[in-house]
Amino acid sequence: DLAQITRDLVALHASTAVGPYLSLWARTPDFQRVMLEEVLFEQRTLAKILCMRYTVHAVLSNEIPLFFQAYADRPPSRDQASLDTMLTLAGLCSEAETDTFGATLRRQVLSALHARGTATLVELSAEIAALTAKIQHSEGKKYAGTFSLGSRLLPLMCAEGTVIRTRPSGSWRSTQYAYATLVDWLP
Repeated sequence: DLAQITRDLVALHASTAVGPYLSLWARTPDFQRVMLEEVLFEQRTLAKILCMRYTVHAVLSNEIPLFFQAYADRPPSRDQASLDTMLTLAGLCSEAETDTFGATLRRQVLSALHARGTATLVELSAEIAALTAKIQHSEGKKYAGTFSLGSRLLPLMCAEGTVIRTRPSGSWRSTQYAYATLVDWLP
């Protein structure tokens, strides 16, 4: 019983796509990959959420509120300040407008996901141009580069409990997730 094993362990670490599969292969006689996919994506008795230490874990769906409550007192200021900085660095708004712009952007993401059911970041970015805004990091260093605003906003919304990762695109080892609103995925 995958739900009982997950309950016994509290959660399955899922920061890597294969993590929960490996955990269950080590603990479940005759475990098959499709068994986990069934409870994650069809029955939805388990779900992958961003929680504890800001990492992904597969948990029992009916216990998600407990996980969010367990780290609810974590100061959101660091994540919000980071998003505010990204919005201004991307040239999307001024510092004075970050609260309004960020709230509008979140509403746009939730509205698009609600209308579509699920969507990847690429699909959402085609609909919401601000998600494609590029932000440079580590300028002048060997590891300098850019990332899109959407690649940071969606995980933040997952940590806030408004969005959830759903089935990945491609193989079971893929990290290219589709997203849904939490209330639509797990009503």
